[in-house]
Amino acid sequence: MEIAERCFVPADLDGVWLVVAAATPEVNRAVADAAEARRIFVNAVDDPANASAFLSGVVRRDGVTIAISTSGEAPALTALLREALDAVLPADLRAWVSHARDERVIWRRERVPIEQRKPLLLRSLNRLYPSTLDRPADSCGDTDTTRTRAIEDGDTCVPWLHAPEDSWL
Repeated sequence: MEIAERCFVPADLDGVWLVVAAATPEVNRAVADAAEARRIFVNAVDDPANASAFLSGVVRRDGVTIAISTSGEAPALTALLREALDAVLPADLRAWVSHARDERVIWRRERVPIEQRKPLLLRSLNRLYPSTLDRPADSCGDTDTTRTRAIEDGDTCVPWLHAPEDSWL
């Protein structure tokens, strides 16, 4: 890496595909204009108006990658949301990935239509958890009535796995 203390010149972008601009809005605008002419992505730090690329908060765990962004408008919120998403992912996420991968092989072989796969996966993931018969009725905020119905449906203490089959959570 070479550091040159001087003003920006468009030739600084020769041979790159991404540039990070962290200067005044005027300099960032000059960088953005030069980058656009060369079809180069620009991440303009704290200057979304001059950016064509935004860094995201990324969670990488157990074969799952989740990225979130506020399009440069609220980086601190992006960080909070990343932490929140990481916190709600199940501890046994690796088992989920492995299970979903195995199911996908079967579905492809059996030509299961795409629209049927999500409800099948939700039901299949629920089978990874022990029976709910042993847990107290209110341990997941349910009542005796909803618990009885849930047990009959094979429910567990993972309520968001039980979204309507036509929803996308």
